[in-house]
Amino acid sequence: MNLVGQAALELATWYWVLHSASGLIKTTKARRLFRIHQKWIDGGVNVPETKRVALVIAVKGVSENFDRFMDFVLGQDYPDYHVIFATESESDPVHGAIRERLAKSSFKKARLIVAGMAEGTGQKVHNQLAAFKELDSSDEIIAFADGDLYGFKNWLSCLALPLNLGQCDFTTGYRWMIPANQKLPNRIISLMGTAIEPLIGPPWRMCLWGGSMAMTRDVFDELKVPENLVGSINDDVRLSDLARQAGKRMKYVRSVAAPSPVDFTWASFFEFGRRQYFQLRVGHKLLWWMALMVPLFYLASFLTCITRLVQGNLLMLIPLIAAVVINIARTRVRRSYLADRFKHGEVDTLDEAVKGSWWLDPVINFLHLLIILSSACGREIVWAGIRYRVTGPQETEIIRS
Repeated sequence: MNLVGQAALELATWYWVLHSASGLIKTTKARRLFRIHQKWIDGGVNVPETKRVALVIAVKGVSENFDRFMDFVLGQDYPDYHVIFATESESDPVHGAIRERLAKSSFKKARLIVAGMAEGTGQKVHNQLAAFKELDSSDEIIAFADGDLYGFKNWLSCLALPLNLGQCDFTTGYRWMIPANQKLPNRIISLMGTAIEPLIGPPWRMCLWGGSMAMTRDVFDELKVPENLVGSINDDVRLSDLARQAGKRMKYVRSVAAPSPVDFTWASFFEFGRRQYFQLRVGHKLLWWMALMVPLFYLASFLTCITRLVQGNLLMLIPLIAAVVINIARTRVRRSYLADRFKHGEVDTLDEAVKGSWWLDPVINFLHLLIILSSACGREIVWAGIRYRVTGPQETEIIRS
């Protein structure tokens, strides 16, 4: 084998180790940046003006987390906000549950509206479009939350802070998936999430997350958000694309902690994963291809290393041992990062999922690759019990409710 071929083989052998090392570096950096950011928040930030926030929440069905979600939404410490809940119909059990809770609450700045059945648009987006019609002229920031979210009382204050300071046009948090138990599907999806979070970076490859997202009213009007969401299956991927096209500034707010409980079977695990990457494929093909390449190259490199070891090349024990050492170190950093971020024991099951996970990387990358490949074909997905056919960013057809 010539020198170029040998170099290519060695690169193919060591890539998965370099991938692990990169994960350790990025996780360490994410922990450091979070600590710096949190210290800045804890030190008190002088905000010249606190803008009024309209918090839009499209809700479907009563989640097991409903009471905690309502406590969270109605108990934010932000000084000037109101909430618009939008449901599909009054027959949805969550409509009555919200109405009952609002009647008992001391928080009187919340409205509950009925959006009706969607036609040619995702139901969540349809609910949001109905909520947009309830915006007041004094609303200067539009924020979004998912209907199963919970977290700290300063969630909205942190999400709106960069907008109040004029640092950006959009802000986003991140979904920390909290496993209901240590079943492998729950553990794998949680580990995927903890691996992806440190990768959130520059706007060209950033995706807003609709579960914790906000924008200025000026940008909302400039980008004609209601008009540009009509026909979309979702809000966040579409808005991310609009923001990039218009050169708007997107910022990941590290202090926004948004735990989201999950309990998957293998079937729902693959359905959820395919739905996420399907939406990415429709809305941002470049990111979809980048996501595909990462586990593909990792697995090709890992298998090359194992094959050479099986063939008797004992030098391959070096990258194997190196990967084990690196992944044990990354696991410790991840646990330290989680302990910094969640200080009150809310995510013990997430820590349990991360603990001792250093050996799961090949499994995670294999399952991740299967999920992404499954989203490469077809035009149909099921979301919240509704089947959709999606042929473009604003081309959605409801084919069965």
